[in-house]
Parts: sequence; structure tokens; C-alpha cells
Amino acid sequence: MAPPEPQSRASFWVGGILILLSFGIYPAYPLVPFLPISLWQKGGVGIALVTMSWAMFLAGAALAGKKGVAYLKRRLFSQRAPA
Repeated sequence: MAPPEPQSRASFWVGGILILLSFGIYPAYPLVPFLPISLWQKGGVGIALVTMSWAMFLAGAALAGKKGVAYLKRRLFSQRAPA
């Protein structure tokens, strides 16, 4: 069995962008109740948004790789020392 190839720089960036875009879907959740559609359709839209967000996040994590996800966590969620 051959060793796995290292992640390319392009796949890291595409994965990182997908991860960031997946978080961009969350602000749409509070808007769903105000859509002029039936309650069942609103439920479907909500489920579709959740599914799309998680699919984008998981695809991005797969493309970025384990080291890429760790890097993004450090960059996005690091605590900065007070000035």
C-alpha cells in the first residue's frame, strides 16, 4: 500500500473556503420563519440549509486535511493576548 500523498496547497485553500462558507449559512436560519411558504416547506428549507452547511463543512475538512483543519482552528479561534 502506497503512503498517502500530502495535501496540495490548492486543496487546502478550497477546503478552507468551503469551511468558512459553511458558517455563512447560519445567519439565514432566523429568516426562514418569515418566508411566504407553508410550514412544511419552511421545515424543508431549514433541513436543506442544515444539510448544505454540514456537507460544505465536511467536504472542506476532507479537502483541507487534518493539518489544515488544525491550522484553521488555531487561526480562527485563538485567544489573543490583551493589549
